[in-house]
Amino acid sequence: MAVQYIVDGYNAAHRDGAVSGQSLAVVRQALVRRIENNRPYGSRRNTVTVVFDGRPDLPREERAAAVRVLFSRQESADALIRRMVEAAPQPRLLVVVTDDREVMYACRAAGAQVMPVARFFTRHRPAVAPRRDMQDCSPSLNPDSPAAVVITEELKRLWLKP
Repeated sequence: MAVQYIVDGYNAAHRDGAVSGQSLAVVRQALVRRIENNRPYGSRRNTVTVVFDGRPDLPREERAAAVRVLFSRQESADALIRRMVEAAPQPRLLVVVTDDREVMYACRAAGAQVMPVARFFTRHRPAVAPRRDMQDCSPSLNPDSPAAVVITEELKRLWLKP
């Protein structure tokens, strides 16, 4: 099943250290770009919504390529995140990314999973394994060895019906 990540935007940006001396628009763009480029949310089927505190004159929602961005407008981003979790039909499929303890406790109590910001950014590294030639893929166990024969016989016993 696909998981929806809800990221506490400014909380994640502050923890990321990308805030110092930058305008809020630059900070938001940098965070969204980092999420899109690094895909810390794993599978492409998973979705990411980043929630920022926002003034009423900001748009309610923006969409980047792979990330939905919401602005809280009349309420705090923390309150909007809690409301999203409480309104979710299956809160267990939500992962709230924040280091804010109040948000963590409220969302966990409502049934969502909670993940610290640092773990979100280090959990799923898009590691591309170098392609290996078939010649380089030699098995570490010789198929004629006694251990391989025992394994083969055990697998036959488990998987093949007499």
